[in-house]
Amino acid sequence: MFRPNLWCHVRRKTGRDLFGQAAFGNPIKVPCAVVHLQPKVEDTAVRADSSASRGVAEETVIQATLLFPVSFMPILDDIISISGLLLEVSFVEPRYRVTGMLDHYEVKCTLKESVS
Repeated sequence: MFRPNLWCHVRRKTGRDLFGQAAFGNPIKVPCAVVHLQPKVEDTAVRADSSASRGVAEETVIQATLLFPVSFMPILDDIISISGLLLEVSFVEPRYRVTGMLDHYEVKCTLKESVS
């Protein structure tokens, strides 16, 4: 059984602007629950041919799992603002009760940018 315990703001993608960048609508306040919101530092490749030590850089990556009620279905490329982070929806999966009724949506997100 899903019970939301936080509020987040979701902005839907409305199209593209004059310069080809994504345009978003006004934020919608939606109840949600955070399952997983963990930053992780990963190594990224920096031109391997530029140094014998195979230099790498560190990049902060956030993988988040959020739950949303049946009354609101997030879609790909939505932007979610929660806990000072802007997350981009990368995967949406409906979750069902044992009886077969839709219970909630499980949403996987990646970091778009930090607000603070």
